[in-house]
Amino acid sequence: MASASFTATWRARTAPWLADIIDQGLDDGVMRRSLRYQPHPDIPQEEWPTRDLGWDDVTAFLRARDDEPVVMSDSTMDGFPNEFVAEWRPPAGTDLRPDWAAEAPEEWTALDETERADWKQTRVGDLWAELPESERWTLAMAGLRLRSERGALLELTPDGWADYRFGHSLTAFDLYADDYRAKIEEALGVASAP
Repeated sequence: MASASFTATWRARTAPWLADIIDQGLDDGVMRRSLRYQPHPDIPQEEWPTRDLGWDDVTAFLRARDDEPVVMSDSTMDGFPNEFVAEWRPPAGTDLRPDWAAEAPEEWTALDETERADWKQTRVGDLWAELPESERWTLAMAGLRLRSERGALLELTPDGWADYRFGHSLTAFDLYADDYRAKIEEALGVASAP
């Protein structure tokens, strides 16, 4: 199973700065303040309610608390804390086959290696979810710290942030600027069609 996720950490001293970045993203339209959603298939789009996404609460919290590290996580499947960030595996000898494999061993052996690995990873996720929440947080925070020590994480800080660019020298804010087309054309060295 593929998993796409983003996890970033900030030290407590940079939490107010992170709140400023969020505010800028909201003001520039890079981030949404609210989201319309379809509560039922029979409700027409013009009647969909709007849900506040809670960014004001997040920024207020970041400005009020500067005594704890901050973890921002965005994921299509595995929000923080998760077993991947924690680099957690069940104890050695744990049977990672799904429950049905004992009842239908011929079906299990008929799977190819990739399919069996996917089922085993699903079982790891299930076992992770059975751990107490406090233990999952402790393990995942330890995993983040280890990754940071190994240089495997990028810690975003105010130092150099104004000059940080993606490989093509554009920022996320450039992509939402009124003159975004000109910025893209200049960065990529292309001219717009007449």
